[in-house]
Amino acid sequence: MEASSWLPLYGNLCCQLVAQPDCMTQGMMSGYLSQQQSVEGLQHCCRLYCVLKAGLLSCYFTPEEIQAKIEPSVIISINKDTRLRVVECNQKAGARLSIIDPGTGNPATHVFIAETPDLLQEWLSVLLQHIYDQSQWQHTCDKLMEIEVLSPPKPPLFLTKQADSVYNDLSIGSLWTSFNLAALESFASRRRFSHQLCSLGQSHRSNHKGHEKPYSHCINLL
Repeated sequence: MEASSWLPLYGNLCCQLVAQPDCMTQGMMSGYLSQQQSVEGLQHCCRLYCVLKAGLLSCYFTPEEIQAKIEPSVIISINKDTRLRVVECNQKAGARLSIIDPGTGNPATHVFIAETPDLLQEWLSVLLQHIYDQSQWQHTCDKLMEIEVLSPPKPPLFLTKQADSVYNDLSIGSLWTSFNLAALESFASRRRFSHQLCSLGQSHRSNHKGHEKPYSHCINLL
């Protein structure tokens, strides 16, 4: 089915295409990860809700913070400079995912632990795919292009039917037309009455010829 807003592609045509990669507009993966932190030489884990989107791994304490638009407690850049490594530990501790963010200064290392080895491997695969997608889309990921949503075309004015209202019924044009019709009817009525008086006067003169002074003219009511 063809739409009236479609543009036929023939001849010479210059246009600009806008692309928004899904990796920059949609969440690629989300779920809980435990971040290993060192405080005063002591190691402990903090369970965080992590969301991978638009080249960032944003970590919240709860998913409700996203709906409340609260800033994430930890933000890690995921790009072509990011280094990922899985560190195998003892069987009790399990594997750990190390994310090295070079940043602009000293590199920062973030260590995460997943609930299961399979879940950790899934996070690693999605992170690698996210980095690969950015390398393929290149500059479209550096600055997200805006897609303008056009409103549906408006119908021509001559096809638009105005809503019925007292204002439309009593428009200037309709009042002027009504006035002209009334004036014409009044003019015709006076004209007929004038002709009737003239006929009456001529009949009266013929019946009383020689007895009364004849009418000099008919009465004109115009």
